[in-house]
Amino acid sequence: MPEMNFDVLTVCPQHVGCYVNKNHRAHKPLLIKHLEEVEPDFARNGLEHYEGNGSLLHEVEAFAPIKKWIEECALHFAETVLQFNVGGKMHCVGSWMNVASAQGFQEPHLHANSLISGTYYVRKSQDHSGLAFFANNLVSTPNRPFLLPQFTGPCQANTPDMTAPLEGNLLLWQSHLHHGYPASGVGGRISLSMNFLPGLIDGVYKMRLCKA
Repeated sequence: MPEMNFDVLTVCPQHVGCYVNKNHRAHKPLLIKHLEEVEPDFARNGLEHYEGNGSLLHEVEAFAPIKKWIEECALHFAETVLQFNVGGKMHCVGSWMNVASAQGFQEPHLHANSLISGTYYVRKSQDHSGLAFFANNLVSTPNRPFLLPQFTGPCQANTPDMTAPLEGNLLLWQSHLHHGYPASGVGGRISLSMNFLPGLIDGVYKMRLCKA
């Protein structure tokens, strides 16, 4: 192939916010204590899932301080980073905890009925896998082109973007982004994940979200 004079432009980048909890040392034992007092709701792919009624941050009174901080982070991400008009409030509409075994993994997936999703790392070492984000057109059937050639090697277009959050970090992203993570070979990682909807959906017919 002849030598080419070219450049590659990256367009429409996706944003993932990473927020540091300065009160992690105080919040961590409260979250772990809850896991020690209950049984997992189910296990799959080497992960124990603790869901309760689907919203642990609302159900467990001891989680109130971290719930307040997480919702403040979600509001900042929506209004300041993404420049969304959300009516000054982001509501946590679902939350759950996962405990990963050494072989625990998650296949690429997204979160429906949600605008912003997040994961808070309750217990995580440098050996534990971070969250991977996948190009939607590679894993979402409706977005596949009619012709999808075989890849001959890795490149930015077909390689997941890996994150490396630390313990006490909260990652936030738009809920339509596909994400997952590979097995790390090290067990014991604990995470708290959640979904958010805006307090206001603007338009001709404005809708406000409120707790039933």
